[in-house]
Amino acid sequence: MRICIQDRGKRVYIATPLKLLPSHWDEEKQKVKSLNSQHRTINNVLELKMAELQGKMANESLHTELALEKIAGRKVSKTSFRLFAGECLMKWDKTKSEATIKAYTSMLNQLGKYDKNVSVEEISPAWLAQYEHHCRLECQDAGTLKRVAFVSVVLKEAIRSGIIDRDPFLIYQKPKKRTPPRVWLTLEELERIEDLAERTKSEVIRNTCYWFLLACYTGLRYSDIANFTPDMIQQGRLILYTQKTGEIVSIKLTHKIKTLIALFPAGVYSNQKMNQYLKAVAHHAKINKLVTFHTARHSFAVNCANLGISQEVASKLLGHSDLKTTAIYYKIVNERVDREMDKWNQ
Repeated sequence: MRICIQDRGKRVYIATPLKLLPSHWDEEKQKVKSLNSQHRTINNVLELKMAELQGKMANESLHTELALEKIAGRKVSKTSFRLFAGECLMKWDKTKSEATIKAYTSMLNQLGKYDKNVSVEEISPAWLAQYEHHCRLECQDAGTLKRVAFVSVVLKEAIRSGIIDRDPFLIYQKPKKRTPPRVWLTLEELERIEDLAERTKSEVIRNTCYWFLLACYTGLRYSDIANFTPDMIQQGRLILYTQKTGEIVSIKLTHKIKTLIALFPAGVYSNQKMNQYLKAVAHHAKINKLVTFHTARHSFAVNCANLGISQEVASKLLGHSDLKTTAIYYKIVNERVDREMDKWNQ
């Protein structure tokens, strides 16, 4: 006789020393027909074994093929990280957002391209250091942080499932976010982009210029530009709740903003595509800076400081919940003033 454990289409069979004629088995009741005392003893043994297995299953956080092997008392030499992470994604599908699951799936695919055969047990501080180095060659700082953090999340689940008993992240320190220098564009550089939008024959470049310039003159993030609708214009103002913080922003329509809104093309490109096209925009406008869409927000903040707009007003326009965030841009301007004053000492 064998006991079959089944979960979501996966089966594991456990052998027992019990022997029985097929005709003595009650298929409907899933037990031995009580024809004699020996049969009753077999049923008692089976009930005890089933209770034991059910208790083990209740203690498993994931009812996966790996967990079933463990319940069956079989030694699993190594646990595929990709297989286990995939099963985690199935479990998290009910508790995490669709965007998170999509991002995790992408990160798992990227890890598979780097090391498709790595097991959970093989992930050590040394492996993590090598993987971080690989990620930094492939993507920017933020992407590296997210990919390594995903590995950490899966390993914590592996600890809870009893696959490993020690977290390698206790020794290996997660990469810290490197704060890159803030890039912004001067008013003269913004005028160059305006000129490019007028003379270019490329619809892609022209549209990218319009969307980017609107962000430069309003301080709006990409997510707010992408969700712009005409009904946000009310009584000569642009009024909206920001996508990121939910803060309400009310911006008076300047001449430049009115012009750009009138030219505003429908169907904003993705943030990734926008950043790709902005490299071409910077090249054609002869701007030797690494320009991304978020550069527009930095540009608005620094130019507010240069124009003498108070820090409190700029903070309100930017939708900052903390005045200290706005202060960063005003510190940039003050440091530049100090450098200019130092010329008197030369």
